[in-house]
Amino acid sequence: MKSKKIKLKLLLIFSLIFNPFFSGSHAQVGENREELEARFGKAIKVDDKQDALEFEKDGLAIKCTMNEGVAYAIIFESTEKRKLKEEEVKEFLQKYSRGFKWHKAQEDFSNIIFETNGIELAHFNKDMGNLLITTRTGLKDGMKATKRNQEAP
Repeated sequence: MKSKKIKLKLLLIFSLIFNPFFSGSHAQVGENREELEARFGKAIKVDDKQDALEFEKDGLAIKCTMNEGVAYAIIFESTEKRKLKEEEVKEFLQKYSRGFKWHKAQEDFSNIIFETNGIELAHFNKDMGNLLITTRTGLKDGMKATKRNQEAP
């Protein structure tokens, strides 16, 4: 039993080290402010109270919500007065796939949930026309950060 736990821990450590999600050249969720600014340019808005950054690049408004100095969620919206379309979202996800294949995990009349390798999640809101990319861990961290922000004076 003890040997199995050690093997599982080693497997987890190995997967964390070599997982492209944690690679600086490809990561977005999990990046710090300097890495995000290298990717998207200087932040056009910084909200210290909500621990959030906003960028604009390639016709997209990019809103990053941070927790303990790293992005746990990124929302992409068109800067034009239009909604992102499902085909654009699919192309965008393919472009930023980091070697993983996105697939639809769930869909209803106004939402599509995509996931990759069980770590990354993307929520496309058809009604609002925006895309949220996060991770399962990011969702948990985000709930903690939101609670902390609500409790702050």
